[in-house]
Parts: sequence; C-alpha cells; structure tokens
Amino acid sequence: MHALLLAAWAKWDDAVAECDALAARNERLQHLLRKLQRMQFGRRSEQLTADQLQSLSQKSRPRSPIPQRPFPTHSVTESDPR
Repeated sequence: MHALLLAAWAKWDDAVAECDALAARNERLQHLLRKLQRMQFGRRSEQLTADQLQSLSQKSRPRSPIPQRPFPTHSVTESDPR
C-alpha cells in the first residue's frame, strides 16, 4: 500500500512539474508574441475590444446595390400570352 502511495505521489509530482514547465513556456511565447507585435505595430497601436470588432463586422456587411422587389402575387397561367 505504501508503495502505491509513493508511486501516485511521484506521478502527481511529475504532472505538476510538466504543468509548471508548460506554463513557463506559454509565458515565454506570449512575451515573444508581444515583442513581435510591438516591433510590427509599435508600442501604442490601437486595440479594439471584442464588442468593437463585432460592431464593425456588422456595419461592414455588403449591401445589395439593386433594391430587392417582392415576387408578383399573381400566377402565370398557360393561357397567358407571354
């Protein structure tokens, strides 16, 4: 029983160490990404919130240049000379 507990604790410690290593790597990659963004866009580039981006996407939907007319309500029959 004692050996099982030791093995479980060892697995736990390994998982925690891996999680910590991945978190450190993630922080490093985020730092590099921010550094590259500053190099490309400058320190004070304008940043839009998610709400602003959604509002812009709704406003920029293309509109049809030709007004849409409803379909005629009458039906065309075989005796119609058209």
